[in-house]
Amino acid sequence: MFCNDCGTANRDSAAFCTNCGKPLKSRPDDMARPRVATAVPATGFASDARVLVGETDYAAIASVSLAGPGNLKINKKFLKTATPEQLAAVVGKNLAAGAKPDWMTKNLVKQGVEADRASRMVTGIGQAIEDYKRTPEGRKAMGKKYRNQMIGGFASFVIGTAITVGTFMAADEGGTYFVAYGAVIWGVIGFITGLGGWIKYRAEQGR
Repeated sequence: MFCNDCGTANRDSAAFCTNCGKPLKSRPDDMARPRVATAVPATGFASDARVLVGETDYAAIASVSLAGPGNLKINKKFLKTATPEQLAAVVGKNLAAGAKPDWMTKNLVKQGVEADRASRMVTGIGQAIEDYKRTPEGRKAMGKKYRNQMIGGFASFVIGTAITVGTFMAADEGGTYFVAYGAVIWGVIGFITGLGGWIKYRAEQGR
């Protein structure tokens, strides 16, 4: 598939151009791509599994998935009022945050979505996210994500250390003090993971 904006050749399954990052227009025969449907009015997702068939564009969801927090809860209350785009965005955010596709699929099935359609949606969104990560815009978004994780890890380490040292200094001789080892350990892990990811995507941005 060739990009209509810059002319670069891309994989047929790609959602974004690997050169300019612009969305690739779907071909007429590209009907096998997993899609999500328009919500059934008044019934909601949980009460009608057929809603996972339709035209929501997963490529447009990919960039949203990398922004903001992940690990968002999907329950029947949410599914009854969510639009297809909102559901896809929440699934994408969870996948981008590290949720396993199999777990994500099982969670959707548990809430009343047909297994085959849930699997197709999770697979489609996951592939769209991976395609987006290879674009200049996606690499920039991933660099920002890991930078924020690095900063958060450092802050957690500093706060945990400050609490530990502060309570130790304030404790009377033989008294008790608080060791915030959880914050310190999480901070170190978060900082190292964030630093590694940030360096990786910073290097890829320069290619």
